[in-house]
Amino acid sequence: GFKFDALYITSQIVTMQCLYYCSLGTMFFIVDRTSNNPLSLDQFFSAQAISVKSLAGWLTILSHLTVAIACAGYLYFVVERSKKCLDFTITCFVLHFLGCLCLRGFPSTIEWWVLAGICMAIMTLLGEWLCMKRELQEITLMENTDGG
Repeated sequence: GFKFDALYITSQIVTMQCLYYCSLGTMFFIVDRTSNNPLSLDQFFSAQAISVKSLAGWLTILSHLTVAIACAGYLYFVVERSKKCLDFTITCFVLHFLGCLCLRGFPSTIEWWVLAGICMAIMTLLGEWLCMKRELQEITLMENTDGG
């Protein structure tokens, strides 16, 4: 039967959050180095950094979208079950929202909310698809080695 393991689930949440921020930091580092922008904590947590009115804002948006795709892959390896992808995605973004709220205040721009919604959809749907592919693979019980 199913056994609830709080420590295991907590470790999955922590792992996903660490992968999320490490990937985001890596993307920002690459984008900032190539565009000569300074790396800033605002890119992570400020709604004003997400803007369709500047190149830096578009690069921040592109970074978030790229990380959403990467996080779908992380769901495949860390969470492994398609039915849990939505829960872990929402948890990841709620924790990110709380980080934004604590460090830079309530995200009040429409771009922040639209981007968050798109990223959650990408991460959830792609993660579910990847996990479902694994779940639907045939399980080989025995191989016939005698050729006939």
